[in-house]
Amino acid sequence: CYRVREEGHNLLVINPDGGYSLEWGGSARIVRHGFSDASSFAIGDLSNAYRSDFGVIKYERGVALLKKTGVAVIADEAAFEKAADAYWFAHTRAEIEISEDGRRAVLTQNGKRLFARIIRGDGLCFSVMDAVPLPHSPVINGQKANEGIKKLTVEIRGKKEISLLIAFSVN
Repeated sequence: CYRVREEGHNLLVINPDGGYSLEWGGSARIVRHGFSDASSFAIGDLSNAYRSDFGVIKYERGVALLKKTGVAVIADEAAFEKAADAYWFAHTRAEIEISEDGRRAVLTQNGKRLFARIIRGDGLCFSVMDAVPLPHSPVINGQKANEGIKKLTVEIRGKKEISLLIAFSVN
C-alpha cells in the first residue's frame, strides 16, 4: 500500500489519514516549461490529482535545473480551503545529516555529498524518517520493507497556504 500512496512517491502528502488522498482517475498536467542554455524548468498542476474532499484549491510543483551552477530546485505551491497538515518527502539510500537550525541537510552516499537547503518555507525544518507508512496509513502484512531507505522530510502543520522551495547542489 505504501508504494501506491502519495507518501511513497515523493508527492506532497496532505492531511494524512487511513484513506487515499489521490483521486482515482485524477489528473495532473504541465502548465509551464522552458529550456535555455542557462536553465530548464517545468511546472505541473496537481490540483485535480487529489480527492475533492481534501479541499485542495491549488497545488503546483515546479522543478528547475540551473545548468551553470548545477543547482536543482523543487518548489511546491499549495492552497487549501481550510488549514491543512502536510509532509514533503525525498526518499534516499544516502546517509542524512541535518544542520542544527534544521534548514540544511547533507546526503552522503558512496563518498559523494548532496546538499539540500530550504530556501523558502518560513519556520519549516528538515527531519529524517524511515521509509515506512505514516502512523495513520494502512499497513499491509507481507509488504516488502524499504530496507536501507530513509526520507528527508519537511513536516508542515496547520497551513492554508504552502510555499516551499528546496535547493539541491553538490557544493
